[in-house]
Amino acid sequence: MDIFETIGSRRSIRFYQTWRPVERWKIQTMLEAARLASHAANVNALRAIVVERENITEEIENATLPVNLQLRLAPALIFWFGDLAAWDDQAETLTQLLDVGALAPGFGWSETFINDFMVPRTKAAAESGDQGAAMTALDAGLGIAHAQLTATALGLGTCLNPFFGNAQALFDLPESCRVWWVMTVGYPAESADGGGQRPRADFEKLFHLGRYGEPFPRDEEVVEDLQEKKMIQTPAPAAWRKDELRALAAMFGLPE
Repeated sequence: MDIFETIGSRRSIRFYQTWRPVERWKIQTMLEAARLASHAANVNALRAIVVERENITEEIENATLPVNLQLRLAPALIFWFGDLAAWDDQAETLTQLLDVGALAPGFGWSETFINDFMVPRTKAAAESGDQGAAMTALDAGLGIAHAQLTATALGLGTCLNPFFGNAQALFDLPESCRVWWVMTVGYPAESADGGGQRPRADFEKLFHLGRYGEPFPRDEEVVEDLQEKKMIQTPAPAAWRKDELRALAAMFGLPE
């Protein structure tokens, strides 16, 4: 599956083959992909805790209310979190990028520029509460997206769910850590295409050219090309989708 089809085939999967565990090498591959994602200042603020089905405790389930019903079907959970303390290492991580040639002296990068200009300003932003959390959350989103697409390419399903528990108490996390999402991971029990590609807002409403209110022109030839590459797929709902949901509810003893 190439990158175009992988993007087009990704769905939020909520019904899993509870009897089929996910191979650890596949989980590792997802984590490797997250590690290789872009990270601001290369601080690698994204972290994760993987919990396999046999180790999901009542405390963990209670921390995932009110969506824990679908989480109970997943063979594995990944708790994605960010560590704001990672920004303390940015002088070292930026210098690493300079040393390997990722930051070019021709653009003004030097150890002096890093230590006297970039670090103080980025550190101030990272320590400013909401802005620091937002910067770390952006890094988390980039890594999580890599992991989601990797899971799709490996034949797995995933779904992101909110976390409302006390992460520090649940996992003994430092106070500098923030759990962003709980990802369910497993082999889909529902159809992998989920009954069609999910609805999204109109392209012209989302993207602008030059200034706000000037829609970026959408070329229909590009759309047709992406349809051939399976990045843009048949939209939901498929005619059989509600029947499938009823069958899945009966299979797992859930209300219709």
